[in-house]
Amino acid sequence: MKKIFFILLIVMLSVPALAQTNFRDVTYKEAIVIARAEKNRCLLIFIHLGADHAR
Repeated sequence: MKKIFFILLIVMLSVPALAQTNFRDVTYKEAIVIARAEKNRCLLIFIHLGADHAR
């Protein structure tokens, strides 16, 4: 039973690693327009706040 639980746990934790995200370099307003055009039910916009010299 522990072996099956362990295998299921490993499989469940590895699924997010298979997900792919398409990051785009656009302005906030462009991101809103793109999200509405793609008719996403869940509007998620990631904003990167960082300095160019920190790369």
